[in-house]
Amino acid sequence: MTLNFKAIIEDYCEKGTLSDEEIDFLEIEHIKTMNTISEILSPSIAHTNICEGCNLEPGSYWITCNASILDRLRPVRTGKPRAHKIFDALCKYKLHKPKS
Repeated sequence: MTLNFKAIIEDYCEKGTLSDEEIDFLEIEHIKTMNTISEILSPSIAHTNICEGCNLEPGSYWITCNASILDRLRPVRTGKPRAHKIFDALCKYKLHKPKS
């Protein structure tokens, strides 16, 4: 079975659950993102329904949606939640665009 990042997030927003395999896949994708975020020129913006399904503002990035889902389904035991870490990295590399 081939796993697809956006399809898994869309499924979560529709069903509210994911398999362990899907969560593991999203975790690996999150780690890859955090390791390469300095190379990202323009993160993809998630559709409004996806942002809402992740309890995020419309116009949020797919990578932020992923972090939010992982924080909900598999919270970190110590340190900052993934969503906070991704936000910090987006700010550090000037990829965060504040709402006007």
